[in-house]
Amino acid sequence: MYDRAVDLINERYLKIDEFDAENSLLLAAEAVEDAIPWLVVEPAGEDISLRHGQRGEFALFEPALDESEDLVIELERLEQTIRSSPYPIPDDVDLGVELLRGVSRALDRHSVVMYRGRLQRFDERIKGRLTGVGSRIGMDDGILTVREIFPDGPAEKGGLKAGDAILRIDGFSTVGLSTNQSVERIRGPEGSTVVLSVLRGEQEMDLTFTRAVVRIPNVTWHRQPSGVGIISIETFSEQTNRGLRQALSDFKEAGPLNGLIIDLRGNTGGSMIQACRSVDLFLTEGTVLRTEGRNGAEVRNLLRRFPARVDGDEPEVPMIILVDDRSASASEILAGALMLQDRAVLIGERTHGKGTVQMRHNLRPGDRETRVEMKMTVAEYKLTADRVSIQAGVGLEPDLWVLPAYFSRSGVWLPDALEDRRNNPGVIYVDERAGWRDGEGISRDTYLEEVAERVLTAMPASAGWGRADVLAAIEDVRPALAREEEALIRKTFSFRGIDWQPAPAPLIAPPRVDVEVTVVDPPVAGEKVEVRAEIWNRGTAPLYRSRIQLTADSGRLPWDNVTLPVGFIPPGASAIGSVMVTLPTDSPTRVDAVTPRIYGDGFSSVALQPVRLRIDGREDPPLAATARISRNSDGQRQVVLDVENLGPEPLSGLRARLALPEDTGVELLAREAALPDLAPGAKGQTAITAVFPDKLPDTQALELRVNAEGRGEVLRLPVSVPLSGEPVRVEPPRVTATLPVEAPVGPHDVTIMATDDQGLESVTVWWDNDKIAWREGGAIRHRLQLPITIEADHHVLTVKVVDDQGATTYASFHVQGGVDGGAADALPE
Repeated sequence: MYDRAVDLINERYLKIDEFDAENSLLLAAEAVEDAIPWLVVEPAGEDISLRHGQRGEFALFEPALDESEDLVIELERLEQTIRSSPYPIPDDVDLGVELLRGVSRALDRHSVVMYRGRLQRFDERIKGRLTGVGSRIGMDDGILTVREIFPDGPAEKGGLKAGDAILRIDGFSTVGLSTNQSVERIRGPEGSTVVLSVLRGEQEMDLTFTRAVVRIPNVTWHRQPSGVGIISIETFSEQTNRGLRQALSDFKEAGPLNGLIIDLRGNTGGSMIQACRSVDLFLTEGTVLRTEGRNGAEVRNLLRRFPARVDGDEPEVPMIILVDDRSASASEILAGALMLQDRAVLIGERTHGKGTVQMRHNLRPGDRETRVEMKMTVAEYKLTADRVSIQAGVGLEPDLWVLPAYFSRSGVWLPDALEDRRNNPGVIYVDERAGWRDGEGISRDTYLEEVAERVLTAMPASAGWGRADVLAAIEDVRPALAREEEALIRKTFSFRGIDWQPAPAPLIAPPRVDVEVTVVDPPVAGEKVEVRAEIWNRGTAPLYRSRIQLTADSGRLPWDNVTLPVGFIPPGASAIGSVMVTLPTDSPTRVDAVTPRIYGDGFSSVALQPVRLRIDGREDPPLAATARISRNSDGQRQVVLDVENLGPEPLSGLRARLALPEDTGVELLAREAALPDLAPGAKGQTAITAVFPDKLPDTQALELRVNAEGRGEVLRLPVSVPLSGEPVRVEPPRVTATLPVEAPVGPHDVTIMATDDQGLESVTVWWDNDKIAWREGGAIRHRLQLPITIEADHHVLTVKVVDDQGATTYASFHVQGGVDGGAADALPE
């Protein structure tokens, strides 16, 4: 595999000048570090330190890379160095695959090594085929439910309906099975049969299907009463062109079209050749696409040029393509080629920006369990004969921007506050969700389709069907659209008493303001808090449409990208804007630097001094559980669960659920069971019935999950229950750390304490995603003291503790650097 992979990189990788072979070795070692619990990898100058997390360094790997061909030798040597360590490597770790995964990280983000499940999913996406019954299933409130029926497949022919609840597969209960486990049972060899017991309404029925190779639909279409056809393409696979042809054929049979809308929103790409064939359905001449490898050279076994051909049935109708920021790759080929060939206009948002081509290469042949492939960037594509490229991260700008202003119980999100690079005109429309005012709100998920249809139906009968004709219609329709939405935006703001009148003229000088941002309520994880911004207008001119937008240094925070609308503020006055923000239930205690920026009509936005906003974490209540297998009064086997509240707070609304981590043939006959409310120190009991096959090991592996009202999932533990009826007690390990929430820059020592009721197996520690320590267990407590360095930034210490029963606890401790820290957390003695 190493020879093959390195040869491919040297011969074909598009950005070979950016490939750093020495860095790829470090990344390869770090990929193995992710797979082997005890391994810690650290750069040591130009060398790589390989050490056991507890016992220290066992090798200092010194790369010897004079030429790129030496990378094969160095990978083999690195593998042998790791393999020859005195410590065991887990049986499920394929060192060669992991090392090459690391090497692929030194390429661009679109180049990856694929193996097992990921490779299988990629195959299905590109081919658009699978062997099964032809349906899409998922979990709805823990019940396996049919989401979609594929046309012309066994499911459709056999009478399966969307919304059916699947109770049993070949007589086997689906309770406790994951979606993937259920899919594996439903799929099987072509020509074999499967029986699904389904519940439809109140009727239960058994349906028998013969498995077959079915097409995964990715093209849907319908015709509007206005005579406009709408086609949605989910992805580009080997089935896409067939679906598009069928859609156009159906439209043709139904009568003349007044226009065509192709919806590519959310379409992240797929097959390049299928995208080219889709473009060709609408063109009679010209070059759809060119591919160019290094220095513009041709790439072996890759399409060099795709010319449009005359088929004689190209639809002569005006076209609009809907795009957004997730429209990428093959989507941009279709949208960009038709736009540049003056065949279509784009409406929506700027596309993603991916102008490169990846080819898949076999690194190791074999079956679905052993085959390894690498998908690698080998070329960039250029649209039309003029060789227009899709710039990475820039994408295609729509001819008409159509952007939502979201209103909800959490506040408002305004797209113009993001200052996108826009050269073309736009419309901002209201999408009001529940909670902004009394009532359900007005969701407008189909607004883009409505705008496109309005443009197409506004075209005069004498107009042509080219791009220029549609652009002219947009200019005719857009002013009315903008006026309608402007009035609706002002009305929607008025529901909360906000005066959203526009500025009559730009400000001559920048605004003079003071701003205070505060969190009004105690910022406890899981609670809803009011975030408030008060703006004082110190200038001599009014402020119009003023608002504060918050940006957090660390993403995925509840106040990142939050907008606090204030509106009109006269000179010398102040006004308050506020929103309700729900803090994540699982958030640890943390303080984050949040930057307010003031926006308004008639002036450029201004960044203000950062503020520090805090979340007080709320730990999961400590619980313990005892499980045993017994028989109920009807003689059925059941799993009896005793749950104990070890914490100081009462818990209510408790429900226990069992899952099957492995498909061993055990059937759970109930999905979940209620537990009584638990006062501190109290125990509660419940039972879930099950059917056990005759042949089973001495113990059955289960996963116990407990949910509590207002807290979500508070316990998830593996438990191996003896079939003999002997009870087994499980309790998750606990973790504390002496890391303050805020601390000055510089070196610090952090002490970590991990404890368990029976015994620890291992403790792993990461600092800002870098593994820094591993300790093996053997006792009921572990105390680690580690040196760390804090910069003027946000840092995360992550600890993973596994006990000797397989129960795992993850804990994250956050620290904001650059300020004096508070008192350290106390450690139990």
